[in-house]
Amino acid sequence: MQTTQDTAIVRRSLLTAIEACWLLLVIAVPALFIPDLRHGLLVPKVVLLRSMVGIMAIMCLALLALGKSKRSDEAAAHQANATGRPIPWPLLAAALLFALINIVATVTSVSPQVSLWGNVERMGGLYTLLSFIAFCLMVGLLLRSSAQVRRLMWAIVMGGSLVSLYGLLEYLGWEHLLDRSYYGTDRIG
Repeated sequence: MQTTQDTAIVRRSLLTAIEACWLLLVIAVPALFIPDLRHGLLVPKVVLLRSMVGIMAIMCLALLALGKSKRSDEAAAHQANATGRPIPWPLLAAALLFALINIVATVTSVSPQVSLWGNVERMGGLYTLLSFIAFCLMVGLLLRSSAQVRRLMWAIVMGGSLVSLYGLLEYLGWEHLLDRSYYGTDRIG
């Protein structure tokens, strides 16, 4: 049987890994595209999002399986977000209600398979929507410290900067990555 110290180490490792996943997603998803792929702008982003959110969800389930720590300061951290205020349960309820409504809409859809997976070009079905909701909930519920908020903000800035840099390079005439004949344009943005 694991000791309390071993459990705490595993919990910290899982929390660190989950944070690394959300930071990677915030940087990589906006900047990722594969030029030689027919739908190279959206499909790789969606695949990365779905895969990483699935990995994050498995790690969150492992955290739940470990059980809550008996330390009171950790229990207080579970009840507060990075600003120290209680978790906004109405917002959590709204996100879950939104997910439930979309699940019902998918089940009762004229074409449930397309509603679930989305079309080939965009992959914007229920699965992707639930991935976004799960990502937001995991980040919102596990974001605890102001240091994490700073790291997340820097990751957002880095992801946006990569996309902006590529747009600037396109504007300056460096356009080697896209097949203009397929997209019908000289610009990705």
